[in-house]
Amino acid sequence: MDEWLKRIEDKNYLKYDNLVPESPKVLSVLRNKADLILVTLRNSRKNLFWELDRLGLNNYFSQVLVGSPVKLKNKTKLIKDYIENNMGETKFIIIGDTEVDIFTGKELGMLTIAVTYGIRSREFLENLKPDFYLDKLSVLPEILEIGGEE
Repeated sequence: MDEWLKRIEDKNYLKYDNLVPESPKVLSVLRNKADLILVTLRNSRKNLFWELDRLGLNNYFSQVLVGSPVKLKNKTKLIKDYIENNMGETKFIIIGDTEVDIFTGKELGMLTIAVTYGIRSREFLENLKPDFYLDKLSVLPEILEIGGEE
C-alpha cells in the first residue's frame, strides 16, 4: 500500500489521466451558477496543482482543499474547516467516485452523487446508497437542476 501511495501521484502516472470529454462544458455551466470547490486527499500538493494545470482545470474551482490521505480517513475535516472559516450560506454537494466521497457526504448530511465511471463499479457504489448516480457527466446540471446557457 505504501508503494502504491507513492506511485499513484507521481507525474509519470498522472500524465495518463484524461478528462471526460464533456468536462469543460459542464464545469463552465456549473461555475457560472455556483462556487466550485475541489476537495481531495493527496500526498503531493505540488503534483496535484501540476495536474490541474495540465488538464486546464485551475480556473473552474474557487478553492482547492487538500488533505493528506495518511492523516485523514475522509474529507470531513477539510469541509468542516472550510465551512467554519467561511461563514454564510454554504450548500455542499459531494460528487465522487469512491466510498470516501460518499461516506463524507453522508456524514455531513449533504447530497451525494456517485460517479459510476470512476475507479469503483456501479455495483460497489450502489451498496453505499448515494442520493444519485452519475453515469454520464453531461447530465450533472440536470440532476442539480441547473440550466445551461441563459
